[in-house]
Amino acid sequence: MKKKKQNRIFGFLGSASGGGAVASAHNVCHTICIGAASLLAMFGIIISDTALMFLQDYNAYFWLMGLFFLLLSVVLLIKDKPVSVRLMVFNAGLLIASAPFYQNALTIIAGASIAGYVLVIFALEKTEVILWKKK
Repeated sequence: MKKKKQNRIFGFLGSASGGGAVASAHNVCHTICIGAASLLAMFGIIISDTALMFLQDYNAYFWLMGLFFLLLSVVLLIKDKPVSVRLMVFNAGLLIASAPFYQNALTIIAGASIAGYVLVIFALEKTEVILWKKK
């Protein structure tokens, strides 16, 4: 029972790390803002598409929050706590892709490749597709 609660906490910290990294990417932030405006429009509330633009000023803080939670996950992994290494690698890829301090095509491609690789491995494992035979 205690292990389940710990796994939930670690899952939350991993999600917060990924969420912090994704929040700093402008395109993702813009998409969230457009989605929020569209959702409100379905209920008859019309707002500007830039309603959440104030979050752009805080993207470095969101990124640093993601980095903090990733480092916290590494510390927990070192202390032999049950932390998903794949989730940590995925979050690291998101942090690399969305680095607000030094963002260019190379960091975006590298981070997206890392995160995409982990997603493919996860999808193959969940669908039980066997691409090669183990000896």
